[in-house]
Parts: sequence; structure tokens; C-alpha cells
Amino acid sequence: MLNRFDSIFVVLLLWTVYAETEKVDAPPVSLGLYYESLCPYCRQFIVGQLWPTYSHLSVVMNLTLVPFGNAQVTKDGDKWKFTCQHGPNECYSNIVQTCGLFYITSTKTSLNFIQCISAADEPWQAGEKCAESLQLDWEAISTCANGTHGNNLEYEMAKKTLSLDPPHQYSPWITLNGVHTEEIQDQAQNDLFDLICETYKGEKPSACNVTKRKPYTSNHV
Repeated sequence: MLNRFDSIFVVLLLWTVYAETEKVDAPPVSLGLYYESLCPYCRQFIVGQLWPTYSHLSVVMNLTLVPFGNAQVTKDGDKWKFTCQHGPNECYSNIVQTCGLFYITSTKTSLNFIQCISAADEPWQAGEKCAESLQLDWEAISTCANGTHGNNLEYEMAKKTLSLDPPHQYSPWITLNGVHTEEIQDQAQNDLFDLICETYKGEKPSACNVTKRKPYTSNHV
């Protein structure tokens, strides 16, 4: 339901294997995404921009994913209590994705897991199916998400989000090389692929030379 990139990425598939072997002669572009799992604009960005871009430009990207967004956190006994903008299902799905990020060692696989969840009609119920489709250990992720470990991991996501400077004001909140501006936000949401290609200072990956794509505009909440 959320795939917004047009058919040019069929062409980009031809570059995937080759791109991963291209030389890197400059520091990678660091992209941070601070988001919440049921935010429609976050899901659009993950599925329509981030996943296809990272699939082809991962060799020049350093990706940080932080599922917390506009949630609030308070201490409740010996646990952390999260209150999420889109309700308890979002809190649960945030923690599922956080646990996935902890257990999945490959950044590309963890992003694939998250984009699979994000593309589902009911993301809070999609974790098991997405894990199985990628041959991931759902039992470990689920146990984490329903226990103290996941609770503590999500608190770390809260700390990362609440320590942003400038403070985050909406979701998704995007940083480029540690910096957030409205210009960066707009460029990332309109055409992340071109933004990464333009920002990388080394020899451009071959995929950057593919024909210009039709822009896609998303928003934030």
C-alpha cells in the first residue's frame, strides 16, 4: 500500500550486487531516522524512500533507526511506561522493531524487517510474518518485546530521541551527518536517493547515475 517509488527501481535492481562491491573513498553519509511505527508518514518514508535508497546505496550510508517518535516515557515501578501518539499498538510495534534492531546483526536485514512491518495494513500484527519471511528468530524478538529487555532497550531509544539538538518536533525526524534542518528534512522526504548521492563526497556509486526519478512528497505528524 505504501510503495511510492516509481518503476525506475526495477532498473536499479541491476545495480544492487555491483554497488555492494564498489570502492568507498570517502566517509559514508550518516542518516538518522527518528520515527514511530504507526505514523503514516513514517511508514511512507521507510517503504517508499528509505528502503529502496538503502538497498542500492548502503555502501555509502551509515544508518541509525530510532523507533520512539512522539511517545512519552515515565518510570513505573521497576519498568518504563511508554505512552504513544497512536496508542498501545504503536508502543508494542515500536518495541518489536527495537528488539529486531538489537537481534539482527545486518543493517540491511533489520531495515528489511522494519519496512515489511511498515508496509502491512496492521503493523503491530505483522512482526511474526515478516520475521518468518526473512528467516529471523521471531521467538527471540517476541520474548524481548514482551519482557524487561525490550522495555529497557526502548528506553534507550527514548533517550536518544529526547537528547536530540535541536529537540525533535515531529515524526519522522531526519538527521544528515548528525544535523537536522528543515531543508534537510524536505530534501530527504522528497528524494532521499538524490540527497544521499549529492551528499556523498567520494566517487559516486554507479546507481547515482541512473535516470532521475519522479519526486515523491511525504509529510510528518
